Formats: sequence, structure tokens, C-alpha cells
Amino acid sequence: MIYIFLFIAFLACDMWVKNWTLTVLKEVGSMEVLPKLLALTYAENKGAAFSMLSGARWFFVIAALAFVIALIVMYKKNHFVNWWSKLGAVMVAAGAIGNAIDRMRYGFVVDMFEFLFVKFAIFNVADVFITIGAVIFCLYIFVSEMDEQKKKKSEPDVIQVADTEEYTETAEAEAELKEDEVKTDE
Repeated sequence: MIYIFLFIAFLACDMWVKNWTLTVLKEVGSMEVLPKLLALTYAENKGAAFSMLSGARWFFVIAALAFVIALIVMYKKNHFVNWWSKLGAVMVAAGAIGNAIDRMRYGFVVDMFEFLFVKFAIFNVADVFITIGAVIFCLYIFVSEMDEQKKKKSEPDVIQVADTEEYTETAEAEAELKEDEVKTDE
């Protein structure tokens, strides 16, 4: 239930900043927030990252919705087993939906953050959520893989016999103990 509230909070934050950008920043155009580092600059992005594939509005809307549906299905099937994997999924979903809403409402995504110290794309809050969520996903996958490797190393070796029977070192030891018990009972 907390993740639904987080999703709503992230989406509301994105929508609020974009609304402010449309009502206040659009008139100003650009303002330096941190001199020579960061400016708030009004921009309309009709494509994807770095304005690639400009004009593919409905493709991006459908792709975002399909991606969010896939995340929901994965969540329902318990693919996200810890809090931070769920947080990453919520952040990516909120960002994807936030940008999809812009595309449906305006035909473009409202962007506002511009780094001044490097030539980089102007981006928005949803993009920040998507990026942080993606980093969390990468860490989740990396850590999960490390845990899986540790589990494999700690499991006993399995010996394949005649392609039909499996014995472990433990099973062989148990079989020997049973033979000894049978001999002592006789």
C-alpha cells in the first residue's frame, strides 16, 4: 500500500513542477538557480531523451503504458522481493506516467532543468525519477545475481548417476548410516 502512496506522491511532484514551469517559467524563459551550474529553462520536448524521435508522440505514450503494465505484472508475480526493488519500480512507473500525461495533454514533455557547466539535455522531474529508478534496478539485479552466486556456492555438489538418479554428498552419507543401522539390528 505504501508504494501506491509513493507513486501518487512522485507523480504529484512531477505534475506540480511541470505546472509551475508552464505557468511561471514559460513567461521568463530561463533563470539561473546556481550560477554557472544549474538553470531552470522552459523547454518543450516532442521526442524522447535528447529530443530523439521527435513527433512519435503516441508511440511514446503506448510504450510508457505498456512498460508500466509490465511493471505491475512483474510486481504481482513477486519479481520485486525487497523494498528497494519496489521503490525503483515505483519511481520508473511514476516518471513514465508523468511524461505520458504530458504527451497526451500537450503533445510534448515539459522540461526545465538545464546544467550550465556541460552541454546536456534539458530534463524534468519525471526524468530524474526514471533515471534513479533505473539505477536502483541495476543495483537490484547486480545484488540479486551476487546473492544467487553465493547460494550456488553454498549448495552441496550434485552428482549425476546414470542420467536418472541424483545423489548429493549428504544423501550418500545418509545411505551409509542406514546400512550400518540395518547391519547392527540384525
